[in-house]
Amino acid sequence: MKSVAEYIKEAREEAGLKQFELAQKIAISASALNKIEKGYRLPSDPLLHRIQKEIRLREEVWASLKAATVQRRGERKTRSPSCVSAATLILGETAGVKAFAQSAQIPAAYRDWLVSKMESIEKACKELEQ
Repeated sequence: MKSVAEYIKEAREEAGLKQFELAQKIAISASALNKIEKGYRLPSDPLLHRIQKEIRLREEVWASLKAATVQRRGERKTRSPSCVSAATLILGETAGVKAFAQSAQIPAAYRDWLVSKMESIEKACKELEQ
C-alpha cells in the first residue's frame, strides 16, 4: 500500500500542479504541503477533503488514501515496548529527584519548581505506559 504522502504527491503531479499552486488552492503554506508530501505531517480529514476536491482524485484512489490515513493514525498511537520501558525507568528517577528536593536544604522556590517539573514528567510517562 502506498503511503499517504505518495498518494498526494502523485495525484498533484498528475493534476499538473506545482506544490505552491495546490497549497494556495487548499489554503495552507507550501511548506506545510511539502511536509505532508514527504510524510513528516499527516493531513487532517478536512484538509484531505480539500485536497481531494482540488485535484479530483478518482474514487478508488480517494478510498485508498482515506484507508492509508486511518492506518497511519493508528500506527502513531501505538507505543513501542522500549518506549514504555523508558517511561517506567524515568518514573523511578523522578520519584528519587522529588524525594531529594523535598529533603534537601535548597531554596523553596527552586524546590517547588523542581517538584513541579518532576510531576509533569511523571504525568507524561504514565500516559505513555497506558
